[in-house]
Amino acid sequence: GTSPGAAATATLAIANSAPTATSVGISGTAAVGQTLTGSYTYGDVDGDAEGTSTYRWLRDGTPIGGAMATTYLTVPADAGTTLTFEVTPVAATGTSPGTPATAVTLPPRYGPTKR
Repeated sequence: GTSPGAAATATLAIANSAPTATSVGISGTAAVGQTLTGSYTYGDVDGDAEGTSTYRWLRDGTPIGGAMATTYLTVPADAGTTLTFEVTPVAATGTSPGTPATAVTLPPRYGPTKR
């Protein structure tokens, strides 16, 4: 026979993992007229940088119109309801978006807190 033979090649596709949001939390005073701030830790096992992750605030499980930032100014309609901060992690490259992650706060009271 003849030598060398033709080179053999194989292609292996490595799956890219979606990003994650962990340690989701809410800080601030749970009172009407106060600003709450949502926070989280972005992670991606493939090392993909964070892209434009999305945020939303929910009142008793229903999205609040226009509340799509990490901060939220509570209003009278929030009193006695459960507020939730939700983040959907988005990677700048690779597989995206990740699974939404949430944090819940106690129902806001009327008026600022007295200390």
